[in-house]
Amino acid sequence: CQTSKSDIEKIDLTQFGVSNNLQLPSQLDPLGIIELRGTIDGFYNDFSFDFNVQTEKGNIDGDFICHLDDHQQFFYKGNLKTFDFDAGVITDDSGLGTFSSDISIDGKGLTLEDMSIIIDGQFEKLTFNNYVYDDISVHGKLKDKAFNGEFDLFDKNIDLVFKGDFDLSQNPVLFDFNINLQKAHLYDLNIINE
Repeated sequence: CQTSKSDIEKIDLTQFGVSNNLQLPSQLDPLGIIELRGTIDGFYNDFSFDFNVQTEKGNIDGDFICHLDDHQQFFYKGNLKTFDFDAGVITDDSGLGTFSSDISIDGKGLTLEDMSIIIDGQFEKLTFNNYVYDDISVHGKLKDKAFNGEFDLFDKNIDLVFKGDFDLSQNPVLFDFNINLQKAHLYDLNIINE
């Protein structure tokens, strides 16, 4: 099917007993026309699905297996791939550009309060400050509003390994990490001008 953010918001949900129509985040406006293809197989509490989303700002593929247990806890496992997806437009960050990735996800919960997710994967490319980084791997766990993990960045202009924690439940955010930086050509990375 083909749609857009504005088309989805026009759907009259009151006929289904919903008091208000759906209001999607304004960050989705730049995606333009969205083409969605996919399949779902199974039952409401135990199913698999795959999808392909094509937008004017990049594409996303995914395949997941999902299960709702007897305690209403939602579990999921699968793979998410992006192809030249423009994250800067969605996040309204002019320094952030397109990225392509292949990430495995194994988790449970749908809110930050009950979410526990293990991620493992690669960013084949990530554009930041008009520089395209190659070969970024990420491994970690998001649980109790905290992230524990590592990412490795091996690029011709930077060689970096990050291992540590971010506790997002604290204000200010608490950090505990180690960085092993073998090289960083800051001018070539567009971090400094001189």
